[in-house]
Amino acid sequence: MYFDKTPGFTLEYHRSMLADSARVDAFRRAIFETVKPGDVVLDLGTGTGLLAYFSCQAGAARVYAIEAGHIMEAARLVCATNGFADRVTFINERSTKVELPELADVLVTETIGNLGLDENILCFAMDAQRRLLKKDARVIPAAMNLHLVPLDARQNFDSVEDWSAPVAGLDFSAVRSIAANNPQWVRLDPATFLGPAAQSVEISLMDIASGNFKTVMTCSIDKPGSLCGLGGWFSARLTSSGTIAIDNAPDGNADSWMQTRLPFATPIAVLPGDVVEASLKFAANASVIQWRVTCSRNDGADKQRAEFARCNQSSFLGQMLSVAALRRHMESSTPQLSTQGLADRFVLGLFDGSKTLGEIGRMVTERFPSEFRDETSALTRVQMLSRQYGR
Repeated sequence: MYFDKTPGFTLEYHRSMLADSARVDAFRRAIFETVKPGDVVLDLGTGTGLLAYFSCQAGAARVYAIEAGHIMEAARLVCATNGFADRVTFINERSTKVELPELADVLVTETIGNLGLDENILCFAMDAQRRLLKKDARVIPAAMNLHLVPLDARQNFDSVEDWSAPVAGLDFSAVRSIAANNPQWVRLDPATFLGPAAQSVEISLMDIASGNFKTVMTCSIDKPGSLCGLGGWFSARLTSSGTIAIDNAPDGNADSWMQTRLPFATPIAVLPGDVVEASLKFAANASVIQWRVTCSRNDGADKQRAEFARCNQSSFLGQMLSVAALRRHMESSTPQLSTQGLADRFVLGLFDGSKTLGEIGRMVTERFPSEFRDETSALTRVQMLSRQYGR
């Protein structure tokens, strides 16, 4: 999960999801409709294990609960307390690195971000379909839609424009372009919508050909204002029957999600009847979001539409990468290991099953005295590498 930072932060984040009764009830009903007695279930991104326990209650014979974060230790305790330990197997790893002893009948996952796809659900589901699921596996959620709405500058542009204001006589305006390329997780106010929301084509999670995704939506303007960005959210059809759904729309009741604001660098003056064509793209395992907009309006009596403004924003431009960092990502780059990399390689070479972590820590301190101030700092690094690569 994205939010695995400190134990307190992680627990509060997961508690907020458990407290969202709309979210909990929708997934519980979907699982009871989908999971059959004797099924093998794959719970991808299990968190506290809630969907795994629902699957057991629905009759699953075995559940493989995959979670890369530390919250899994809390999930193990909850699982044992509720009597499901004999049917739930926890795997503390990213799902793309996992091999299962059998193929699953059902995939359940709630790796759904505030803009639907921004927690990489497409790549996770696609990988699971190729390696971990039966050909006729059922998937929860079955499909998703994305929604975009044009936003007025009122209450929506301060996060960009505030960088133009000097602080103690100092000019911070150079940061403004970075802010304009950063999606923001917010509570959208429908009073600032300049027109109705547009909906994407449905995205089926039962048949995914690529982890990248692009959609084009057309929004209409029905009142004058200053268009400063797009608001976004998702709706998910949890079951193939379509009887159970969940969304994070501003007027909905699933309150553990927020919505998304995709800002522009410069507001655009718009009038009723104007049309906003918005292209939304997720790439690089959903780590990059690109939003492009073209605005047009009727040009005179012939009713021909004419373009009068456009913008092109990308979260890649908001990542504050240095030129040197970008060069290291180029295909033509010829990288060399840093001193830390050499030390890590040395440590990994000592993971041969014959030495303790303490012994390895002392050895790497002697080998790389400039990299570690003492054996304690070296041991901390060795322990981290052991958690990540040891067995």
